[in-house]
Amino acid sequence: MHYCCECTAAIFQYLQQHDGELHIINDFICGSNYLEAVMQGCINENDTKQYVLPGGVIPGPKNSKNFNSFLFPGFHHLVSLQNEGVRIWDASRNINFTSHPFLALPTADALGLVHFDGMVGHSGRNDCQVYCGLIGRCKSQGSHYFPVLLKPLNYTVQGCSHDDVNVFNLPAIGSGSYPTNLHHLVSSPNQTQFEKHRTETSIIKPSLLLGLNPTHILGIPDCLTIDVMHLIANISDLILSFWQGTIKCDTSDDVHTWCWAIFHDDNAWTERGAIVGATTYHIPGSFDCLPCNPAEKLNTQYKTWEFQLYIFGLAPALLHTILPQDIWLNFCKLHKAQLLLGKWEIEFKQLYYQHHHDRIHFI
Repeated sequence: MHYCCECTAAIFQYLQQHDGELHIINDFICGSNYLEAVMQGCINENDTKQYVLPGGVIPGPKNSKNFNSFLFPGFHHLVSLQNEGVRIWDASRNINFTSHPFLALPTADALGLVHFDGMVGHSGRNDCQVYCGLIGRCKSQGSHYFPVLLKPLNYTVQGCSHDDVNVFNLPAIGSGSYPTNLHHLVSSPNQTQFEKHRTETSIIKPSLLLGLNPTHILGIPDCLTIDVMHLIANISDLILSFWQGTIKCDTSDDVHTWCWAIFHDDNAWTERGAIVGATTYHIPGSFDCLPCNPAEKLNTQYKTWEFQLYIFGLAPALLHTILPQDIWLNFCKLHKAQLLLGKWEIEFKQLYYQHHHDRIHFI
């Protein structure tokens, strides 16, 4: 129950002993925003909870027309507790205290986040979920933006023709620009100006989070999080769509020129899928769910663990000499993701995207 308090105290002690530098970051409480909130007295030992509890349920299957009607009751209850406090008995210390809950991270996937952060989402000009200054790029006459760091060749789309962006030097979180941009949006005198400012700022409305007690939240966009909920499945799906040649191919491009589309031929995909299925006899039962034949089960019954074992465990060996050498070497760098993810990303874009305007959607 006191894990957060004890670790926070240990971190501050470590900072004092090492000239204010934290060399190991392995938990949320190591983050500068959290530590700053603690130093300012916005978070104390009685504001932490052991569990993460859902704030509400939005029914389906149809998309709701007014998500705020489902989110508001939970946020209203939270702000009441933040302002008035809630009495709690701590049995481990046999004391009563008043807690004012601090909202650190309201989490959701990329599609759900837009319903309470008030931003444009993953297809907007600034699609960064923490509102950094990275501007996306779109195709000619297009409205869907993609986070393309490398500028396409002979590319002159207005507002998107900035130079290459270094993946190791991305823009910082836009804490300072958000209030100004929001004021710019809500001050729009008419619908035409509103739509123009919405594109410029990537904000569509004031967030419900702005109604919370400002001393009990990290603020916007500092409290927002990136979506890595389905990282393994998404990366696996992307890579397989390249190898099978099923990712969208523009009319100005030609899938038959894609040297990486080794499974574009159905017979090759069926043959390799059978090999994956046959490996189950050589994998210990301790690996839990063993990968099925992807040629038969990929679109219906493939689990995330099967994706992980196939893509990150079996594919490097099974596809050696099958994939072109440069593609295979780049793929293997995923296995050292913590050390080589940035380098892998740069090479991945150079090998697949190749600065082609008609391949912006690859990113």
